[in-house]
Amino acid sequence: MLDVDGVLTDGRIIIDGFLSARKSASVRHRAKELGVRLVREGVRDKLEAYSDIKRRRSLEDIHIAYVGDDIIDLPILRQAGLAISVRDGWEGLKETVDVVTSAMGGQGAVREVAELLLKAQGKWEKNH
Repeated sequence: MLDVDGVLTDGRIIIDGFLSARKSASVRHRAKELGVRLVREGVRDKLEAYSDIKRRRSLEDIHIAYVGDDIIDLPILRQAGLAISVRDGWEGLKETVDVVTSAMGGQGAVREVAELLLKAQGKWEKNH
């Protein structure tokens, strides 16, 4: 799971995350382009939405990697099995997360995370 603004983008585009307090046509459009079927908008409490997604998908925290960049992501990052922040994320996250990307949000951070996960699963070498 990941936030969008500051993670998928460099933060200059004003859109919220896939667990978003706002409704945004931009997020829905980008999710459709990426094939992301799980988009939560109008979320008042990201941790509550995270817990709901986890329950509906029969997942445990250990099965979830979450990428965030700001204080609003902190409750999920404390709970997710793999907590990741982008290089230019809020400094307070860096002491909590497992991984800080070398790339900044919107500048390859999500690709870096995807590669990290594929390598951890032993799927990277099979494709390269």
